[in-house]
Parts: sequence; C-alpha cells; structure tokens
Amino acid sequence: RDLHSFPTRRSSDLWSYWVSVTAASTGEIGDYGTRVLQDGAAHYWPLDETSGESAEDIVAARALTFNGSAYTRGTESVLSAGAGTTFAPTGFAGTTESQASPRAFTVETWFRTSTSTGGPIISFGSSAGSDSTSKDRMVYMRDDGTVAFMLNRGPLQTLVSGQSYNDGAWHHVVATMSPTDGAVLYVDGAAVASDATMTMGWIYTGFWRVGGDSVSGLEGAPSSSNFTGEIDEVAVAPKIGRASCRERV
Repeated sequence: RDLHSFPTRRSSDLWSYWVSVTAASTGEIGDYGTRVLQDGAAHYWPLDETSGESAEDIVAARALTFNGSAYTRGTESVLSAGAGTTFAPTGFAGTTESQASPRAFTVETWFRTSTSTGGPIISFGSSAGSDSTSKDRMVYMRDDGTVAFMLNRGPLQTLVSGQSYNDGAWHHVVATMSPTDGAVLYVDGAAVASDATMTMGWIYTGFWRVGGDSVSGLEGAPSSSNFTGEIDEVAVAPKIGRASCRERV
C-alpha cells in the first residue's frame, strides 16, 4: 500500500521518540485522517476497528489496548465512514509502551455522551492497565457535563468550560499546552478557557489513556473514573496544532 513518510525529529526536540514513521494511504484513512496527519500528529487512533482488544496507532505504532469488558467496538463514528467505540463504566484503553511526557502538545478527540457521572476522556498516566498514581495532561468531563483540562505541576491547574456537553450530541475537544503561551481548552472550534500560567506539566514516563483513569484529587472530580459514552478519532501532536478548528467530514 502507499505510505507517507514523516520526518525524523532530533533528540533535542520536544519528544525524543518522534521518529520516522509511516501511515496508511489517504484512500484508507480518508480526508479527515489526512488532515490529522498533515497537522503533525505523533499519535493517531481512529478507533475504526469493529472488534478486538486493540486500536491501531497509524502514526507511531503505539496501539491502545482495551482493559475491562465494558466497551463496544464498531459503533457509530462521528465521520460518515469508519467506526467508533462506546465506553462504559469499567472499560478504558491505554498504550502499553511507556514514553516521556510531552512538554508542548495538542490532544484532540470527539465524544458523545449523556452521562451524569463524568469521567476521563484522554490523559497521560503512570500506569497502563490500572489506576495511575501519577496523572497529568487530562481532559475529563465533570458530573454536570462541563469539560475540564488538568495539568499537574505540583498543585493541579485546571481549565473548565462554562457550558455542559453531556447532551447526546457529538463534540470535538482540543487541549493545548505551550511552555511559552500557556494552555487553551477548545470545544467545537471555540476557545472556552485559557490560562497563560499553565506552561508545564509533570515530567515523567507514562502511558496515554483513553476513557478512564484515577480521578482522585481532580477539581470538580467526576463520580466515575471511567467515561460512559462514545469516543472517536483520538490524536496527539507534539506542538500547538490546528486541531482547534477540526470539522466532521
């Protein structure tokens, strides 16, 4: 199949593991996936699989492994083609190969839920398969449906949306952090919260998590440590990207 090459980053750059990789042809990933790759994704999990216990990372080959039994593969995607995954109160997914935490980054995903118990949507934790003792760079939903973005630099710093999004509709969430410009939380293309003092997270080795992790100590901590709802098209970039204006196709 046709492959796209992505350039090697020097070890002096923000993420030392950002190496030469290949991704599927545009005919296989579609226009949306092509834009994600063009924006410099270091990880991209489309969650298009209809069965199985893993989700392919089509950029860096760091697949997500599903834990627990409370998830359903092959559900409706936010896109016109492909599939998504429905998470329930005891299911989550995580990478299994540890990596350094990013200094500057953008995380993005789509979600749809009507939950009243909130839960983590995407995060970077110290454990691959159980509750993390160290957690950071977390986007989560609070019980009232507002969306929050947490950085852990000793004391937790948190951005919170002013609006609730547990309305059963698809929403696109993006969180960015720059050591020079601070953090911004976007929902559906609009900046809903920002803080120029949020310029760093905890530096440690960990794993990307989707749909669940420890919520202990969070501001407005949700009742559930696992997200109940659909998650689709998850991506991480080692820079401040253009994902804030992503649209469905």
